[in-house]
Amino acid sequence: MAIVIMCVNFMYVRSNTPKIAVIDVYKLVNEFKMKKDLEEVFKLNSQVLIKKNDSLKNALQFAIVSNNQHQIQSLNQEIGQCEQELSMYSRNGSEEVSKKVWERLNPYIDSFGKKNKYKLLVGGNGMGSVLYCDGALDVTQEVLKFVNGQYEGGN
Repeated sequence: MAIVIMCVNFMYVRSNTPKIAVIDVYKLVNEFKMKKDLEEVFKLNSQVLIKKNDSLKNALQFAIVSNNQHQIQSLNQEIGQCEQELSMYSRNGSEEVSKKVWERLNPYIDSFGKKNKYKLLVGGNGMGSVLYCDGALDVTQEVLKFVNGQYEGGN
């Protein structure tokens, strides 16, 4: 009889314990398919600007050899503008990628939590407020599979 009472008590406590899990945020973000896609676009756009800048510098060398002062001045201006554009793109690009990734991830994580009846999903990777997590609480792979499925499914 005592064993039955202990089992019922254990099941009651377990069923009333809030479902809590931890997600390795670093891993989640870096393995999120959308982030990889956005970084690829960012890389291609950067390469276009770098090639444009290189072409302008080559044209400048030719203008210097030809001693064409008007063209030298014009190319120097274009090079300055191109380098400024490249610098701004590099600086703002990673911020924009991060912003877009989180705008997409947050609703996916919310949906995952509701679908799986979690009361709390905590982000951690040993660099913030969660310094340790029992492996049984880590649902990073589940969440990653879910968010990539949502992203690739177009939702």
